[in-house]
Order: sequence, then structure tokens, then C-alpha cells
Amino acid sequence: MQVWLALEEKQIPYDCVLIELYNKPEWYKELVPTTLVPAAAFSEDGSVVWESKHILLSLEDRFPQAMPLLPIDPADREQALEFMRELEECGLDKTGYALMTGGRMISRSASTDTTTPTPDIAELEAAFVKAMDWFEGTALAKHPKGPYLLGEDFSLLDIMMISSMERIGAGLPKFRGFDVRNNPKYPNSAAWFAAIASRPAYQKVCSDDQTLQLLFQRMMGLSASAAAASRSSAASAAAAATAAFAQTAAEAKSGSESATPPTEEQQAAKTEAFEKLQACYGDVVKDVLNLSGITRYQSSPYGATTLSFNGHKPRVALPVREAVEQQVLRVLKALLLGSPGSKPNTSIAAAFGAVAAAFLRNRYMDCGKLAELSPSAAEALKAACTQAVTQSYADGVEALPFVAPEPGSPAAAAAAEAALKVTMNKAAIVDDILSKSGLARPGTSTYGSTYMYVNGHKPSISAAVRGAVEFHLDRLCNMLLVGKAGPKAEEREAAAVGAAGLAFFRNRASAPRDMSAAATVQFRAACDAVLADMY
Repeated sequence: MQVWLALEEKQIPYDCVLIELYNKPEWYKELVPTTLVPAAAFSEDGSVVWESKHILLSLEDRFPQAMPLLPIDPADREQALEFMRELEECGLDKTGYALMTGGRMISRSASTDTTTPTPDIAELEAAFVKAMDWFEGTALAKHPKGPYLLGEDFSLLDIMMISSMERIGAGLPKFRGFDVRNNPKYPNSAAWFAAIASRPAYQKVCSDDQTLQLLFQRMMGLSASAAAASRSSAASAAAAATAAFAQTAAEAKSGSESATPPTEEQQAAKTEAFEKLQACYGDVVKDVLNLSGITRYQSSPYGATTLSFNGHKPRVALPVREAVEQQVLRVLKALLLGSPGSKPNTSIAAAFGAVAAAFLRNRYMDCGKLAELSPSAAEALKAACTQAVTQSYADGVEALPFVAPEPGSPAAAAAAEAALKVTMNKAAIVDDILSKSGLARPGTSTYGSTYMYVNGHKPSISAAVRGAVEFHLDRLCNMLLVGKAGPKAEEREAAAVGAAGLAFFRNRASAPRDMSAAATVQFRAACDAVLADMY
């Protein structure tokens, strides 16, 4: 991000080639001896420079006519470079990542000794606070006029720091309950974050918090609930557990205290919804299986989820039923504890779970005796279902409200950007959803198959399944552009495929990769809106 931000600030024309980190092409390995990213090739002489700091300094030397990001005066420039070295050595990035990950990154890189004791969180936090105090009280205080590290002038020093601070600022509040950006203890840092966030160039290249949090969860195995538990109230959790069944009670004791406790009316609505859903749990599971499009026989163009043995009547595959049962339990947990708990263990289970939660949210009146719910309890149930479907493929994320943006507004531009990215990458996105979401299931799957076998040819994904994913991507683009998704799928099987596909796509941290932060927010909010407008 550092090089990208500098190019945008200096308004230097450039072309960008995305490199897959874990499968770098041979031409890149030959070009860059370290094989690390990023690298920059300069067209005027063909030279290649790698490592972010060296590229940033090369841009300053090669494009002196562009907006300077270091002082022009040689003496001031040397002082700035010395300050840059101090910032590199302060350890803010290393201590911040160590606190966020519980020291996991350090232990992996430093040693393979599995007997090494896990670092103490309090010690990790103390190390980060020490570095943060230096950044607040020394680095940002060198130039009192601020708000940047060199005073009123934005510079390479800010670019080098914001890359890691953006990630730390997104991760620490979620995984350790430590606010970096708006902490009253760090007013200079808050002003620095705000000043950078207001820069148009930064807005083009920055990520958004939810994307970064999802990346941390995937790459480092972080758990928002586990991190929050270290700062929770055991008494509050125990009180919540008294009304739960055994498994939920155990989870409640390690869960976190709600940041905003529900009002008496809200709690009463949640309790009513919980008790009613628990009372008719078996009927709800049965209705979801029968009415949502999950149960499909061998003749279905969407693939089968039923199995038949020795001539007996076909029944829905047991893992499919279990996936639906687990998702309804997650809705119960969301009503009781404010969180549905951990996501399903496999992508296929997540796919069926997403369908179950989406159907239950939008057609609860057709399930069991849930039509008897009061209006407030029905809203509580729908909110819990929304949590469950949103967190089918990722833990801890929250649904985002979508409001059709005013024409000509920045929000409208962001929504249009998101729609354009989806449209331009539609074929690749469909393939990605099908291959990774659990929708593509071969004939050997215990969940049933979505592959078709025609005249001995190689089996391929059902055209109906592919078409349903494409249809719902079109609905997503409609939501982004006009604020309405348009007609719903006529077949419930298509709606089921669409629910799983959108729930997966919504939480794909890297899709589409080059979407701006503002567009990503609009994209995810629109996904949530379409998921609430199905069946």
C-alpha cells in the first residue's frame, strides 16, 4: 500500500500487476532476486527496484517535479531520513501485530520450538503501549503544529507508518478490545489518523476494517470472541447462561459482555423468540428442509441433496440435515447471547447453513409455529437470522445497513464502482464462488452432488446452479445501482443457491481485490440487503 499511496499522492502515471503471494510467476522470481513484493520497474531505463522503502526513495529521486514527500532542503531532508530510521526502529508495528495475534507471528518466525510458552497478553500489551507512548509523545510531538509526522506537510514518513497502523487500528479493537485510532490517551495519534483518512489519495488505496479483520482471522486463526473474553464480565456471562441448554451455557461463560445491553423491551422480544423457536425447533428444521430449496431429488437441474438406499424412499442426506440443525441452533445462540458462535466447520456446511438462515429470516411465518410471534419478537428473530447468515463463512462480522445513495453523492460513486467491479469480473467471481463456497459438490459428496454427467463426458457443474449464481450477482448490481434488487428467483432452488453464493461472496476478503474501501462497504451492505430480499 505504501508505494501505491505515494504514486497517487505524487500523481505519477503507473500500471499495476497483481502478484499472487503464494504462487509467484517465474518471470517475477527472475526479475526480483528476493521474490518479495512489491517491486517497481521504471520505464525510462528499465531498472527494477524492490522493497517499499527503496521504491519510495527512488520515486522521490526520479520525480522531483511531482509533489515532494521529503523536504527539499538537504539538511532538512537528512533530518527527515534520520527520523524515518527512528520510526523503523521504534517497534510499533512488531509490538502491535504481536499483541493482536497473541505473539503467534513472532513465535512462528523466531522458532519452531513448540515447547516455548505462549507469551503473556499483559506483557505484549505493555510492549505495545510503550511503543505507542513514544509515537504519541515523541514522534508526533516533534512538530507541534501537526497533524503529520513532519508537521503540516504529509510525507514519506506518514506513508511508511500508516500501512501497518491501518492494520493495527483495524485489528486491535476487534481482537484485543484496544482502540488505537480514537483513544483519549492518544490525541495526537487520533488527529494523525483523521488527517490521513481525509486525504483523497489515501481514500483510493486504503482497505476497510472488515476486510482486514477477515484477513487476520483467516491467516492467523484469530477469534474475536476469544479475544473479547479476556476483557469480559464473568458474572454477566453466567447470568446469560442460566436460560441456555448445556452447550450454549458453556459458550456463554467464555463469551463477552455486550457493549450495548438490550433494553427490557428488546430482551423480552429476544426471550419470546428464543423460547418459541426452541419449542418448535424440530418442526422449523423440517420446514426449512422442505420449503427452502435445500431438499432436491435426482431429477433436479440444481443437483440432488437426497439419497436413496435399496429402493427406499429418497431422504435428504444426513449431513445436509445436520447443517440445517446446526444453523438453527446458531440462531438460538444469537438470540440468547448476541452472537451465533463459531461458523460451520466446512464450506459445504456453511452453504446449507446460509440458506437455512436466509430462508428462516425471510419466511419465518411458514416455519413451525413462528407465525405466532409478536412483531417485536419477529424482528428479534430476523436480526438473529441475519447474524447467522452473515457469519456463515466468517466469525464476528456484522451485517451492514444499505441505503440507496443519493445520485451524485460519494456513496453513489462508491456503489457504482462496486457494481462495475462485479460486472467486469463476473465470470471469475462465479467460478470462485462455485469452487470455494461449497456449492460445487461432486458425486462422491455425502451432501449430494451438483455435478451433471452427460453422455460419458467429464462431469461439470450444473448449468442451473451457475445460472442462479449469475442471477443473484445481477440482483446485487441492481441493488448497488438503483437501490432495489429487482425480481426474486422464481424457483426456490435458485434462491437457495443464490443465498449461499452471496453469503460466501460477501465475506471474501479479496474479492474483488482492487475495490476501494468505500466501494467495499457499499458492496457488503448491498449483499446483506439482497440476502434480506430473497424467497
